Amino acid sequence: MSDPINDAEAYGVRIVPCQVPPGTAYWRVIRVHHLTPAENAGKHHLFLDALDPQGNRLFGTRLLVRWDGGSREVVIDKPLPEPGANEPLWKWQVVSVEALGMPSDRVENIHTGHPDEAPGNTLFHHSFAVTFQQAVAAAPPPSPRTVLAHYVLFASPDRPETRLYLDLLADYLARQGLSFGFDPTEAAKAARVSLVGEHPAATRDLLAAAGCQVEPWPTDPAALLARLR
Repeated sequence: MSDPINDAEAYGVRIVPCQVPPGTAYWRVIRVHHLTPAENAGKHHLFLDALDPQGNRLFGTRLLVRWDGGSREVVIDKPLPEPGANEPLWKWQVVSVEALGMPSDRVENIHTGHPDEAPGNTLFHHSFAVTFQQAVAAAPPPSPRTVLAHYVLFASPDRPETRLYLDLLADYLARQGLSFGFDPTEAAKAARVSLVGEHPAATRDLLAAAGCQVEPWPTDPAALLARLR
């Protein structure tokens, strides 16, 4: 889903996305537009529209325009090709707008107190257009999983035998260029994990759940060295 178009950011207008769980239907703001002098021709209005997922106007959609001290419901009922609804913006009035009927993005800080630009856009004579569209909240992309080819997972460094294993395997690990350490969470990012020393069942369960190929290495030092020759 592409980002909304907001060419009114330079005028302080902002889109506040609604927060809904994945799979939830909601109103998404797809466009906020500050009318050019030629488009505006001296007006001071908020022009609104609401679309279905295919981009067709949804007649009868209700929107709520709020300002300090008041609010007003606006209905999308104008014929094409004109905007679906409009609401006048008055001097010093600062408004927000959102669609009703289901969760909705909100557009804030809409007002006409902007300097003269050219005939058609002068102080207190600026207009904005906001378009909402029905959408379904998507699931966030999965976190990237760094996959290592092979990780050697040692038991806790507090265990006395761990130092022995590290000393025995130092040359082998360096020659093979293997990743190694003591953190099961880090090991779970590898396709293949070799276990050195005694590990709790919780560690094995974590690695199995991550889809790692797990291989315990011998705990007897002589057998361990023999295996790695």
